[in-house]
Amino acid sequence: MKKQNMILVVATVFAGAAQWASANSADLLITGKLVPPACTPALSGGAVIDYGDIPVSNLSNGAAYTLEDRNVSLTVTCQEDTALGIRITDARTESKPLLGSEIPLPNLHPSGSHAVARLNEQTMGLGNDAEAGKLGVWWLSMEFDKLKATNSANAEVGDTKLLYSSNNGASWAGTNTTPLNSHYGGANVTTFAIKGKTNSTPAVASVHEFPMVVGAALNTKGRLSVKDDTKLDGKGTFTIYYQ
Repeated sequence: MKKQNMILVVATVFAGAAQWASANSADLLITGKLVPPACTPALSGGAVIDYGDIPVSNLSNGAAYTLEDRNVSLTVTCQEDTALGIRITDARTESKPLLGSEIPLPNLHPSGSHAVARLNEQTMGLGNDAEAGKLGVWWLSMEFDKLKATNSANAEVGDTKLLYSSNNGASWAGTNTTPLNSHYGGANVTTFAIKGKTNSTPAVASVHEFPMVVGAALNTKGRLSVKDDTKLDGKGTFTIYYQ
C-alpha cells in the first residue's frame, strides 16, 4: 500500500492575556487520507471495435446475424504491486434484447473460435434504431491461456486462470465460462481477477493483462427499422476494484 504522510495539527484558541492565563487544554487533530495505489486501465486498438458498413441485406428474417470475432486486450498498469479485479458494465443496457424472445439465439460465425452467448447475463446492448428497435447484442470471451500478471520485479505471479467474486471480493472461485457471465448475480456485481500462482486469490502485480475476444449479433430484419444509416452503439465500461 502506498505510504501516506499524516498531518498533525495542534489547535489552540486564545484571545487576550486573561484567557491565556486560564487555558489548560489543547486539541490535537489527526487528519490524513489513505488512498489505493494508482492503476491505469488501457484498451488496445484505441478502445474501438469497428465493424464498418454492414449491408441490411445481410440480415436474416428469422435468425440473428453473427458478426466476426474481434480481439481486444485490457491492460491495467499500477505504480506498485497491487491485487485488483475488474467489472464490466453495460452502458447501453436499455437497448439489450432478451435472447430467445427479443432476438433469436446467435449461431457461431463461420470463422469464430469462441462460443456465442446463450445467457442474458453474458450479453450487452448495441443501441437502438430510429424507432427504438433493439439492434442486437455483444459479448466478451476471455482468452484464458493468455492471462498474465507481472510484478514490479518483472516476475510472472499470475496463473492462466480467471477468478470471479460476486460478493465484493469476500470470496473467490475459478471460472472458465465462455463467454463471460459479466452480469452474473446482477448488473455491476461480478468482479473478475487473474488468479495468483500460489493461492486462489487475485494476483498481486504491477501489470495485469486480460486478452479478450468480442462477439456480436444483429437482430432480424422484422424487428428493426433501418431506413437510413444506423450506427451500432455498444459501450462497455471496465472499472477497477482494488482488493
